[in-house]
Amino acid sequence: MRFRRHLALGLTCAGAVAAGWAWVRILHVMMAPQFVLAMIAVAWLAYAYAGFLLGRQLGHGRQLAATRPGVAAAAGAVLLPVALWCCCNAPVPLRNILHGDHVGSLLLVAMLVALPFYFLGRTVLLTAMQGDDVGRIHAVVLTGLGVGTAGATWLLAGGVPAPRIALLSGAVMAAGSAVFGGGRFAALALLTSGAWLLLGGDRMHVPAPEPKTEAALDNLDSWLAERKGKAWWRGRVYMRDGTTRLIETPWPPDVTADRTRCKVIDDDGPAEIVIDDVEPNESGALAGRRFDRLGWREGRHWTVDGRIDTFHWPDGLEMFWLYVSSAYFALPERPLPRQKAVLVDGQAYSSVLRYSGAPLFPPGTREVDAARESVLLVEYLLSSTAYQLTPRPGRVLCLFAGGGVEVLAARYHGADHVLGVEPHAPVVAAVRGAFQDFSGRLYDPERSADIDVVVAPPREFLERTDQRFDIITMPHPETRGASLGLPLHFLENDVLSREGLVTCLRRLRPGGVLALGSWFAVDTDRAGSQHPTFSLRLVATARDALSAVGVAEPRDCLFLLRDRDRCLLLVKPTAFREEELNRLEAHCSRMWFSVLYGTRANAPPLIRMNSGFTPNPYLEFLGQDDAAAGLRADGLDRRPTTDARPTFQELRDPTYLGGFPYDRDAMLTTPRVLWYLLGLWAILYIGSAFLYPRQSNRRAPAWRVKVWFCLNGAAVALVMVFLPQYLGSWTGYPTLPTGLLLPATLLGAAYGAARVRTDSRPATLTLAMLALLALLLERYALPAWRDVFPLFRMVVATGLVAVVGIAAGTVYPASVHVLTPGGSPQRAWTAATFALGGCLGLVVGAGILLADGYTGVLGLAPLAIMTTVLLGADRLQD
Repeated sequence: MRFRRHLALGLTCAGAVAAGWAWVRILHVMMAPQFVLAMIAVAWLAYAYAGFLLGRQLGHGRQLAATRPGVAAAAGAVLLPVALWCCCNAPVPLRNILHGDHVGSLLLVAMLVALPFYFLGRTVLLTAMQGDDVGRIHAVVLTGLGVGTAGATWLLAGGVPAPRIALLSGAVMAAGSAVFGGGRFAALALLTSGAWLLLGGDRMHVPAPEPKTEAALDNLDSWLAERKGKAWWRGRVYMRDGTTRLIETPWPPDVTADRTRCKVIDDDGPAEIVIDDVEPNESGALAGRRFDRLGWREGRHWTVDGRIDTFHWPDGLEMFWLYVSSAYFALPERPLPRQKAVLVDGQAYSSVLRYSGAPLFPPGTREVDAARESVLLVEYLLSSTAYQLTPRPGRVLCLFAGGGVEVLAARYHGADHVLGVEPHAPVVAAVRGAFQDFSGRLYDPERSADIDVVVAPPREFLERTDQRFDIITMPHPETRGASLGLPLHFLENDVLSREGLVTCLRRLRPGGVLALGSWFAVDTDRAGSQHPTFSLRLVATARDALSAVGVAEPRDCLFLLRDRDRCLLLVKPTAFREEELNRLEAHCSRMWFSVLYGTRANAPPLIRMNSGFTPNPYLEFLGQDDAAAGLRADGLDRRPTTDARPTFQELRDPTYLGGFPYDRDAMLTTPRVLWYLLGLWAILYIGSAFLYPRQSNRRAPAWRVKVWFCLNGAAVALVMVFLPQYLGSWTGYPTLPTGLLLPATLLGAAYGAARVRTDSRPATLTLAMLALLALLLERYALPAWRDVFPLFRMVVATGLVAVVGIAAGTVYPASVHVLTPGGSPQRAWTAATFALGGCLGLVVGAGILLADGYTGVLGLAPLAIMTTVLLGADRLQD
């Protein structure tokens, strides 16, 4: 029996190491490693102190770790990371089989996330029940978590992907349960793992976007008109014999077929044939399976906010994430771009163009002209319009640099120095590594002395640097993060808020220009009129930002142009001069761009929408002195974006959390969600008195225990989903609220475990409701103060998160004490462990879904905590 206890302690500590490692790796984004380590260390110390108090109440105050269980724990803490590293870096690593693309496998993910922490709690419980020292057990768990935390903090740049650690730690916990005779639980774990492997395949990707049907060549207009309403992809590709053909293929393509059925457009008209030696461009949401089978994928890399895939293309594609002028396709001898692909989270594209690395400026010599001809495409980019204002800029800043297309465009136009900022380190590593020769060593600091690339969140970089630039470009409004997932703050581009644009404007040199890309997305109001809501919101935000930096007439500092479904907004701190407007309009005419707004005198009175020509809404909006009242008169929300009211991350009705809420009102939906949470807490408060009256001699029925844990789990899940989503954008650090919420919940669980001798249920629920009420009132009570100093927002968010987290964590041990009066104090300890497991399970579950591409179904993360608490309630009834 002693050997089994020692073995269980070692396995428990090993699982704790994995849990701590995974937790820190997932939380580490936009935060310094030292801050993460200090934050979690404080939580562990508080948890240890509560465990010490509980152990003292039980009469156990002896030595903590100087025993054989401590030695076993230390051995497990050292050996498990080594074993995990060997497994995941073997010639045939486990990550090649731990895949899944079925709904059933997603449910198994949730179960696998919950099981490790259930086994952790169960092992601690059984060990405590067999008379071991509670303080010693607690020290073992803390040692494992501390080792895992420190190791992950030290090796954040590499190591084993966190999802693999979480899954393998589940197997370790299953083994620990089997040692204690829990055969049915071990069998459940093995069955789950086996079903997971049987359902394996490639990962599920986010849904494919709707294809664009606008013709790239005029002679295809009539043919495409005949096929109106039918989804087909069209593009020019290189055949393997060196020729080029214009093809069409059904959309979405059949990703399971060995051959691609295409239409080849010949002089005699379209004819349907089957081509064996060509692969058309596919949506990133569907391309992964075919690319893997053909061996095109160069590699896959996981980060905390996205999955990065890099591809070698055997064929040159006409269009791939390149917003090129329609005029380029009319050139008689236009070269098709040869590209490599970088795909973030299965949805957001970035291209790497073939480039020799030769000088591109100044033109006039044979070598330079040949190099410029090979990358002529960058001259026709929509974002290259900014270089008409500064023909040869001194310093250029490219935000979300990606594969380097915008960096290459800056070098093409003669920039003295180019600085690229990219938030995803694997993207930069791919350009510098696998694609270095293909890209002409564009990101190599030794080869390209005029180009620097920084891996950092763009908004954070802008606020930290004091450099000034002639041109700042950001041609894509999306961040290339988790594209269609539930936590919308991963997609939110905080540079496009009013505060972010103010920071950009302050980083411009005199005469500098800010180039912002946007979608020309048309929405329909209640009256049936069409409006470009998204681009109008960007214009409104830029107008507010110009006013914030002291510009008297913001309308004279904006220039908006469009090409198909994309538009570009040029922003200057000073008014556009007449000669600048003439150059811009001449460039737009040559590139076939449509001018949507120049100045009040030059803006066209009518612009083309989907339904035809309509009055220019930009001219109407910018011509009003106070346009805020008219922005929503038609039922569409086009108010300026701010940090407190972002563009994408608007909280919706909880019954529908997907999609992009272009026309939703964040100021109304956020309080609505908070009222739902308040109502849920009130139901818990009243329901607890009805379901669980104080009982002195008997335990509550099993169904009541499960109902109680279900309600509490749902409430905690809602808090953890919505609260970080709102506060993440408000503070400017998406994962900071989550990083604070989890230790606070853990601290609350420890507090509840230490207070098992009192009934703290009413105080707990009241505190939780007051915390949510404070969050609701914050939107109205503090708007005049939260922009005074950034630290103020941090302090307020930290206070709110800490209170909510402590309240949520205290529910579990206090509830167990109320439900089992007269029971052993170890039950409260077990409940605290379940609270810890629920927190870690939620975060690790979200990390698995994000890192493996399950962003469209991230709502399964709350299911992990629900499963954990249900298993905990079930165990307490045994």
